[in-house]
Amino acid sequence: FQQLGVFAAIRLQWASPFDDLMDFISLFAFNLDVFAVDCVAVMEPVSKFAFRIFMVLDFFLVMFLIHTVSVLVLHKGRFRSRMPALVGSVGTIFSAFFISVMSSMLAPFQCNKHPNGLSTVKDYPTVVCWDDSHGEGGHASMVAIGLVATLIPLSFFAGACYVVYKLPKMLASGDTGFLNAFRFLFFRFRTGAHWFIIVFLLRNLIVSVVPAIGNQMVQILVLQFLMIPLLCVTVHTKPWGVFMANVLDASSTVFLCILLLVFALFTKDVDGVILAKICVGIVTAAFAGILAAVGWGLYERFVRAGKPFQFFICHHKAGAGNFTRLLKMALLKTTNVTRKVFLDSDDLRDLGALFGTVSSDTDTLVVLCSKEILLRPWCMGEVTMAYANKVDVQTILFPGFDFPDDGFIDKYEKQVPDATMLSAHGISLDLLKAALRWLPTRLSIELPNDMSSGLVKELAETLIRQQRTKN
Repeated sequence: FQQLGVFAAIRLQWASPFDDLMDFISLFAFNLDVFAVDCVAVMEPVSKFAFRIFMVLDFFLVMFLIHTVSVLVLHKGRFRSRMPALVGSVGTIFSAFFISVMSSMLAPFQCNKHPNGLSTVKDYPTVVCWDDSHGEGGHASMVAIGLVATLIPLSFFAGACYVVYKLPKMLASGDTGFLNAFRFLFFRFRTGAHWFIIVFLLRNLIVSVVPAIGNQMVQILVLQFLMIPLLCVTVHTKPWGVFMANVLDASSTVFLCILLLVFALFTKDVDGVILAKICVGIVTAAFAGILAAVGWGLYERFVRAGKPFQFFICHHKAGAGNFTRLLKMALLKTTNVTRKVFLDSDDLRDLGALFGTVSSDTDTLVVLCSKEILLRPWCMGEVTMAYANKVDVQTILFPGFDFPDDGFIDKYEKQVPDATMLSAHGISLDLLKAALRWLPTRLSIELPNDMSSGLVKELAETLIRQQRTKN
């Protein structure tokens, strides 16, 4: 509703009943002049605007006083232990009304242009913008007050950025006070997407500034250029903790984009020259993006020295989880491993990109052949992608492991019914069976029954030596 309130600030000529609807929506712009202080005392526009600003500060002062009384009466004066509650309450209210507060403080910059060439402040029609020699004057004072007042929401935004930066360290140290105080910033988002609060607040910050842009065409373009990338980020990352919240966020953004398209049809304040230059810029950017993508693809294919992952360790967690960790540590300690070693628990960010990592970003797939690895569809999918894309494969044979015979391979779909799900990733059963028959032909290392740290180090050196020989 606050974003719609900002949209209502774009002054277009609407017919009823949409004009009445936009007037109603504009109430959500948090105009504190609704308190009608003129009924109590006659005030100049500058004083009225200053009163609007102090109303915001007074609201938070009242919250502080209520908190103080509550701590004294109910919690025996334990202010330090109750500070997270105060920070959380103030932060929740401020983040909820961020757009309205920021827009209200930028009121002196929201001007309506008139046929005589003068512009007046939208909320204070007797004040002429940028010219104190006409009307009641005082616009310079209002601008100064507004700029100082914007430091409040800007400080809130800067504080949120700092909290996001500190969060991983605080989580590691178990600082419950910090987490309880600032949970209002993160509790709505899924694990790993706490950074989205910065995107969320930055969007609200830009939206709140839009009414201060005088030109209707520029206002609509800025909002459109903001909403479309935000929609892409939301759909791609799905940051909200509840799935339906992601659907609602994406749907509301689509609705606002459609509404902006309708707004554009009613815009009369259009500069054809500027619009033509913007269109040229958009088309140029699109072609530049295509050329950059082609160039990056050529670089990745022919120029870049090596793929991101020098080794990819394919393993069954129950059969080789601990050994896998030791092997990765041993590989990274050797001087000949200059790139990353893929281990799903460390490097897997998107399950859908797993097989692409094997086929395109891996030099050598190391298959830890424990007893049940052939029964794990995802492991066999990795082996199949390596086979299909001619990726180097080395196998490490655990005690008790035997390669499958033709009878097992021919009836693999009955032995491992879940293997059929790999078809969704372009891996057919025929291709998988071919990979199973191919796997025993790869270079292999047999592990003894007795393990030691020295053996793991020696194994890592053998893998590197065999990789260099292969290359």
